[in-house]
Amino acid sequence: MKQILTSEGPKSTEKEAKQFALYTIDTKAPVYQESNLKMYRVRYAEIPEYPTMVRIYSLQEMPPTSMYLKILRHLGRKQHKLVFTLDIFVDATSVYIFQEYVSTGNMVEFLEKSPIVSEAQAAVWAKQLFEALDFLADQGLVHRSITPNHLLVKKVGAECCIKLTGFKQTAIYLGGAALDDIAYLPCWPASQQPSDGPNFQAPEVYGNPSAGEHFNPLLADIWSFGANVYFFLAKQYPYNIGGGLADLDAEVLANIHHQLSTVSGDGQNFLYSTMRANANNRMPFHFIVKHPWMHSVRSHVSAVVDEENSKISA
Repeated sequence: MKQILTSEGPKSTEKEAKQFALYTIDTKAPVYQESNLKMYRVRYAEIPEYPTMVRIYSLQEMPPTSMYLKILRHLGRKQHKLVFTLDIFVDATSVYIFQEYVSTGNMVEFLEKSPIVSEAQAAVWAKQLFEALDFLADQGLVHRSITPNHLLVKKVGAECCIKLTGFKQTAIYLGGAALDDIAYLPCWPASQQPSDGPNFQAPEVYGNPSAGEHFNPLLADIWSFGANVYFFLAKQYPYNIGGGLADLDAEVLANIHHQLSTVSGDGQNFLYSTMRANANNRMPFHFIVKHPWMHSVRSHVSAVVDEENSKISA
């Protein structure tokens, strides 16, 4: 945690010109463009065969001192289930974030083109997502924006694996010297929830921040985790945002039974246990990987992905 807070900012393109020159940006074929952000494919001289891209932000959009950049630099290439960040640079006008490029796209795009996802595949993805979140937790971090848009689908041989990205809301959740000293976060205004729509945030995230209402970010991420696994299988959000929260447990359970009637009892129990309306009733974080449903995951998948990613890991 201290290492994140005291980490250096982006490298200077002028002072680190030799390192910056290792990246050749293909400006003729943008991946994405808007006023304050441009994304391009990149050739990285040290590993030219590895798919690489750059996000170029204006300094107005991305101050070099932002916590987001500190977190990206800290995460770097340490965990295969996270999108790798290779380097971050800054010049007089822009910030350059060089990252792994995943051409298949995100989970929403993948599921739009894919047939029904098998329960076995959903369990594999759930385990991969948990491993990403578990690594963040070991660093004293919570993701806080786990959505299908932030889960990139990477093809590794015959396997489709997921990598977590989207760290702009990632927060430090350990508030003191004790490992279990959770730093609660202020709620977002309840009036904001309908306009936010199905954003995969836990229900307790919305409240009355002016009255000092807070939530446990680790427990909130457990709900988001379960909602994403539900989305893998149902391609839907687990409850109706516009219907209120009068009996959220009953609605989520009914949707699990109705939408996922072919999923095993262990799978249905797993989903319901991670999406309980009362945060204190949810499955504890480190119980997730011990659940019987997680034991159904094919063990060779992680080995395949680890071998592929070892080519570039730091």
